[in-house]
Amino acid sequence: LMFQEFSKHIQREHVQTTLVEVWIFPGISSKSRSTALALSKFWASFHLFDASCAYAGIVALTLCDKVLLLISAHIPHDGHEHQLDDVLETMDELVLTCIDKARAYGIERHNVLLIGGADLNQDMRDSYSARGCALLSWLESHGCALIFPNNHKLVSHNHWHHSNESLIDWFWASKS
Repeated sequence: LMFQEFSKHIQREHVQTTLVEVWIFPGISSKSRSTALALSKFWASFHLFDASCAYAGIVALTLCDKVLLLISAHIPHDGHEHQLDDVLETMDELVLTCIDKARAYGIERHNVLLIGGADLNQDMRDSYSARGCALLSWLESHGCALIFPNNHKLVSHNHWHHSNESLIDWFWASKS
């Protein structure tokens, strides 16, 4: 499971229960911008390393000759003090650092796969906006594609101050 705007955590934390392990990564502020990843004990047993930045947390799993980078991210909405280009550059550095770390374990680059879930704060069905294009370009630069839902009426967010609904939470995965 991937969580965005999870809690008000200021520090990184790894919590273990009898059934799951949860990695909690601090976000951009103490106002509930953290992200988290929860894995069953079975999948958590493949844990290789984890890493984070202000916008995302990554848990790396080793499966045979592959490393799977599970990413939970929160991309601030437009008008936030953090500019999208800076956010994507920071996330880019995090992903590339994790790829280098996987390669240090002897894993070839083409065997490092990404699966992500994020609050993109962008309805990607309207990917022709400047923000949508920037997000798609970032995904493409990492060999990833969005996973579009079959139900085009699906919503993932109900705005608290008005009745608008939107689909701003998305999953993506490596194309290979």
